[in-house]
Amino acid sequence: MNFPTVPTLKFYKLKSDAILPKKAHTGPFEDAAFDLFWTEPFDLILEPGERTLTSTGLACAIPDGYWVKFHERSGLANKNGIEVYAGVIDPGYMGEWKVILHNSGKTTLKLTPGTAIAQFSVEEIIPVEIEEIDSLVFEVEKNKRTRQEKGFGSSTK
Repeated sequence: MNFPTVPTLKFYKLKSDAILPKKAHTGPFEDAAFDLFWTEPFDLILEPGERTLTSTGLACAIPDGYWVKFHERSGLANKNGIEVYAGVIDPGYMGEWKVILHNSGKTTLKLTPGTAIAQFSVEEIIPVEIEEIDSLVFEVEKNKRTRQEKGFGSSTK
């Protein structure tokens, strides 16, 4: 029996105290995303409304055909209002992984070294073609769909 090849993310520690990503739960019902950690040798203070670019001390060789997406950690988001901004890493990028954190909460947050600050998932790149069409073809495509131009809350009643 042939099993599919599992892609490997090859991480390089740019700083000796960097922590390799890990999943809190593995095995059956395994977590979908890996945790990323704050590893600078000092506390990170994030005031309400403040945004900062944080270091992970890691660089990675992402296999061709895959990309990485950063996400919030649900506990930090729920308890502290910590959001993660702009987190797409393409397979050609070999620099340090950095995470943009924003404190949308009402209290100051203190993150100590070793705190999980974000998580990431790995996605397969699906090849897609771009084609320009004229207005007649667009109207035909539009009329095939029931939603058409309804958006921004149109599915709520």
